[in-house]
Amino acid sequence: MPRFQNVSHQSCTIYRKISFHVFFAAFWMILLSGCAATTAIDPTNAAVPAGHGLLVARILTNNPVVPIDFSHSTLSLKESQTGEKFEMSSKTTAGDAEALFFAALPSGHYQLTHLVAPQGGNTITAPLDELTKGFDITAGHVTDIGALVMAFDSVGPRSGSYRISVISNENDTKVILKMIPSNVLTNLSDTHPEQRDISLDPVSNQHELSLAKRRSAVIVQSQPVEGQTVAFGRALGIVSLWSPDTQQWKTLDTGSSFNVRSVSLLRDGTLLVGCEHGLVFNVGKNGEVRPITPPAEGTVLFAGQGKDDEYLVVLRNKQVITISGSRGLAPANWHELKRFELEYGNSLHSSVQTGIANDRLVLIVGALGFTASTTIHSMELGSHTWVDNPTDLTSLVVPTFSILGDGTLLTSSGTAFTRKLHRSADFGKSWKSTPIENWMTTVIPRNLQTIYVPRIDHIGLFEKDSTVSLMKSDDGGNSWSPQGELPKFMTDLYVLPRMGWLAVKTQVGDLYLSSDDGKTWRFSPMR
Repeated sequence: MPRFQNVSHQSCTIYRKISFHVFFAAFWMILLSGCAATTAIDPTNAAVPAGHGLLVARILTNNPVVPIDFSHSTLSLKESQTGEKFEMSSKTTAGDAEALFFAALPSGHYQLTHLVAPQGGNTITAPLDELTKGFDITAGHVTDIGALVMAFDSVGPRSGSYRISVISNENDTKVILKMIPSNVLTNLSDTHPEQRDISLDPVSNQHELSLAKRRSAVIVQSQPVEGQTVAFGRALGIVSLWSPDTQQWKTLDTGSSFNVRSVSLLRDGTLLVGCEHGLVFNVGKNGEVRPITPPAEGTVLFAGQGKDDEYLVVLRNKQVITISGSRGLAPANWHELKRFELEYGNSLHSSVQTGIANDRLVLIVGALGFTASTTIHSMELGSHTWVDNPTDLTSLVVPTFSILGDGTLLTSSGTAFTRKLHRSADFGKSWKSTPIENWMTTVIPRNLQTIYVPRIDHIGLFEKDSTVSLMKSDDGGNSWSPQGELPKFMTDLYVLPRMGWLAVKTQVGDLYLSSDDGKTWRFSPMR
């Protein structure tokens, strides 16, 4: 079956329009589409007709500053022989990190034409016909054309352009079948397109983006415990384990094509992995993957073990947060423990952080209106008693919190010149605040005494000219010492479960390791 061209180091023009310029946006839409397109058949609402096959495609991006609203994105294509045009709407919910498209199309040879996606107050319109080769849709078959990578090339704090390239992923019909009623796809079989790696350079020759099934970006880290293996959830269903004994990586594939949003090490040594679209997997020590029927729909924010043999799952479906518990992992055992409704469904205006600490399940819910507000919800394991503590930590952005194993919560807030470190030992009921240096950002603790914070030293005209260093405190935040410069374009800092070991993720998905508390760094691909 023809597949996408493997496009490397190739950029395309992206038209960015202010959303209130309705006339200009409409003009470009008409210009690109030529005429009205037919809405492709949604197989979740209707059976796949005779003579049709199923198309699956994804969109990935590395922009951490202003996320693309994939829930309202559309992908357009045309049939080469007839010229008939079709439009597919994303099946992704608000806040998801990628766009998923699937639709039933008549048999034929097709070509992608353009992608339209909102981003903040802008609309991104990307022509695709020059970047991709055509592909075949065959009656009764699933054709997975892989993913488009939208790599953000930053040229300043709030500006930049996108480069688009193409990767091809191995299709996973089991995942599709979980999402679509089983009677819809009875006559479809899997075409298994060949998996490819693609490499492109969105920023400089020294920073390479490699998004493929075995080289996908880190999204989430399990709670690190000193001396124990730590797990990292990645895009495209990949989990990587880092051993503090060997300092080596081990990679596991859940078989899912969706992003991992939660990963927990259970007491029996196995993993509980939660993905987007409500997928949960139990991964054994030998790598065997067992799918778990989720208790509700939505993106899995947390899946882990509570007290005794109780398991807990937290799911987000737009504005609704559902917490469910189960004695064992059998589908019939799940029961709802709590339900929250968020003020906002968009991830730009709300955030939810979760974790287990001191025999309590902690949910930190932030909302961004005119100012940011945060409420700490905690449930006692076993009794399922809830305590809700609104905070008075006002800020212009939703703060990022760290949850320590003993229940201590740490965060920072304030302007660039009025930064404070906040600490709570009673799940947000009371707070102790300590002034910290200007331009310090997110608080990353190893324990109550050892705390790391990135600090912005220099803001360049272009982002590649900016400098961010690492500050360390050994006395709980009362005094600080500089460690060294962090890798360029860093977005996240992780504490590894071995003294002095840290990891940094960059905007383009690369991972760097340090074994000397951030004084030096080396590139560490997660094979």
